[in-house]
Amino acid sequence: MKAGKLRHKVTIQSLVAGSPQQKPSGEPDTAWTDLLTCWASVEPLKGRELFAAQEHHSEIEVRVRIRYRSGLNAAMRVVFEGLYYNIAAILDPELRHRELELLCKQGVNEG
Repeated sequence: MKAGKLRHKVTIQSLVAGSPQQKPSGEPDTAWTDLLTCWASVEPLKGRELFAAQEHHSEIEVRVRIRYRSGLNAAMRVVFEGLYYNIAAILDPELRHRELELLCKQGVNEG
């Protein structure tokens, strides 16, 4: 991976349990916390507009390439320029542990 392509700064967040208290609705208290901030390549793949039940939704898919890090999973999310992207899949190209491709979708997140 060429370092010149890693020109975007992204933050990867993890959903963690907060205090042992519960919300008034009975759900556990959870919050997104920053796991790491790193340089990445962010490439838009496709986008589409959805119209259903009189509501308008847009869906954007991106590929985020970062240097290899262990411990990442699809329950995390990527923050780039104030937008939140759910991680749909994590790929290790050629299984060489040099880089990771995070296939992400922009969408509604908990927290």
